[in-house]
Amino acid sequence: DGRRKEQSLMTTGTLLDAALVAFFFAVVVARVFSVSVRRPRAVDRRRIEWRSLLEILRSRTRRMIGDALSYIGAVHQGATAECVVCFDRKFLSTGSFPTLRCCASNICWKCLYEHVKAVISDARPELHCPCFPCRASLRDTLVREALSRQSRWALLDFGAAQGRLLRQYERWSVKVGLAQVCQVHAEEVVECPGLDCDVMWVMPQGLRKAKADHEPVHPWSPRAWSFFYSTWSPGDGSGQGACAPDPRRVWCDHCEKAYCLVCRRQWEQPRKGYRPTAVDLRFQGPRHKPPMDSHAGKPCATFGSRSLRPDALEYTIAAEAVGAKCCPRCSIRIQRTSGCNQIRCPRCCLYWCFVCEEPWSHKHYACRDRDGD
Repeated sequence: DGRRKEQSLMTTGTLLDAALVAFFFAVVVARVFSVSVRRPRAVDRRRIEWRSLLEILRSRTRRMIGDALSYIGAVHQGATAECVVCFDRKFLSTGSFPTLRCCASNICWKCLYEHVKAVISDARPELHCPCFPCRASLRDTLVREALSRQSRWALLDFGAAQGRLLRQYERWSVKVGLAQVCQVHAEEVVECPGLDCDVMWVMPQGLRKAKADHEPVHPWSPRAWSFFYSTWSPGDGSGQGACAPDPRRVWCDHCEKAYCLVCRRQWEQPRKGYRPTAVDLRFQGPRHKPPMDSHAGKPCATFGSRSLRPDALEYTIAAEAVGAKCCPRCSIRIQRTSGCNQIRCPRCCLYWCFVCEEPWSHKHYACRDRDGD
């Protein structure tokens, strides 16, 4: 008990010092803000933006002082509880535990934030309560509060991290809701392969597989050989004639680029091995455009040149470098680190084979022999 009282007194002293520093800092900010208000009305845009930033800083400083004073009062009361996830004991009166309507478990805000962040980053289809055995869905207001509390103590952030997390959560909510609606109407959602692109396409189930069947075959593929005449029979591009458009090509209005619906690569990429000459760089400079190779009429297995600059690599190229593959239903990238070839998609809950990228069945044991398992 003596050590606990000594630690509480030391903590109280530290928090009092922090509260005093924050108080003097708030006084200085308020003084500067009051001086800026007394200036004439003919102010430019920069002064208005600076005034809004000072107002945000002033409100955050007040919030910090209030949290520090409430924490000091809770320390003297001594009521604590243990988090069911991290097993840390925290004070109840400081607001360290959210109010869960689904169960009476105690989980701290930090663990709840990590749980929500993991669900969003893994693109899971459901956001349940992390407390066992409760499986109720978390409320939207509770999730938003957990995401916003982590950036409360960042004075110089001005809400950038909070806005970024909330945008990711809203994007995840739209994807999950759209996927559930499309599943009822026998449709699937395909995301744009571009970096930081929110565009999604809704198409009938099986359309992507049907377009993959029209893919031009490789000369050394068994599909390109006739067993009756023992001769090679090359394809004509898309299977609909040389002048017909390739059915694998899709266009994104947000990225203003075309992609392949099967391999998810960019439709036109810089020619492999090309290096601009000194004459091109001298007369054109940054406006110089390298020659592009088109995906039209080329199999996905042979197409896929790398960009000229390492910092311009696409997300699809980075995913291929680590061996990630697309789910045959929702097209999410999944990497297998260990285990068998049976993969369960965390978004659409489909069981599929990691080797042939087809829905799982009892006929996929030959794929294990091919993979060496």
